[in-house]
Amino acid sequence: MSKLSEIQARITSWVIEALRDGTADRSAWRAPWHQMGNGGVLAPKNYTTGQFYTGGNIFALAASALDADYSDHRWATYKQWQTVGTEEAPVNVRKGEHGTTCVRWVPVDRKKGDPDSGKHLVPVGFTLFNVAQVDGIADPTADLTPTPTLDEVEDFFEAQGSTINWGGDRAFWNPITDTIGMPHRDAFHSTEGLYATLGHEHVHWTGAISRLDRIAAQKKAQEAGATRDQTYAAEELVAELGAAFLCARLGITNEPRVDHAHYIESWLSALEGDDKLLWKASKDASSAVEWLVAKSEEAATGAPEAAEGVLV
Repeated sequence: MSKLSEIQARITSWVIEALRDGTADRSAWRAPWHQMGNGGVLAPKNYTTGQFYTGGNIFALAASALDADYSDHRWATYKQWQTVGTEEAPVNVRKGEHGTTCVRWVPVDRKKGDPDSGKHLVPVGFTLFNVAQVDGIADPTADLTPTPTLDEVEDFFEAQGSTINWGGDRAFWNPITDTIGMPHRDAFHSTEGLYATLGHEHVHWTGAISRLDRIAAQKKAQEAGATRDQTYAAEELVAELGAAFLCARLGITNEPRVDHAHYIESWLSALEGDDKLLWKASKDASSAVEWLVAKSEEAATGAPEAAEGVLV
């Protein structure tokens, strides 16, 4: 088994177990990504570069942080930590600490030594250590990213240029009209719950043809034999993960939506049959979050595209 397969299998097993643990009471269900939201561990980033980790590496690092009770979301390689310090004040990974293995994809010649043969991506493992595993940091509790205010979170969603219709009794994205439906603001028992739901629907919204076009992948899966229920459940997993990743990036609490608990059995069944599914869903969710973050930074809008169905 390759290093990537080992990581995928280990993290998938961890999530399956956590999902089962969170289903004892469906009226108060908690998925592992709700637990991980504490302390921002679902927004892991590199201490030296400030860059956020993406895809399945988010889960690998978040699972380690949760297991070891790390509250800090900053990581770096052994060598990177050494560059943080000085000769007078060295910074080093503490003796005896074990790192977390992640994966990056490196372009390699299809024919070794022949750049004209084209490139393919090869997974390469690397090891990261959390701030909590390092000695010599002047202020290990200082976070490089300030927590946004609720006004800034509101501005984040306004910058998306999405059409949001407030009212009704449920939240959803309608691909046919390319509109997001949300209950009245006062229907939510917390502001964080409102924004977590809004984030979930905006992750769905990124799947439109004019944006990240996950709809094409759903149709392809159905043509290959997947049922509509299966592709909807897979998209809901992307939106669940994406909302959790986004909430962590925005510095708000990700609250469970009880109306999504009925997807758990289909998620468990799919995850048990495919170790790569969680990695793919994490990749899609991460891509959606990065798209939304870039959209917010650009403060631009896009033209809607029609599609089929309603996703909640």
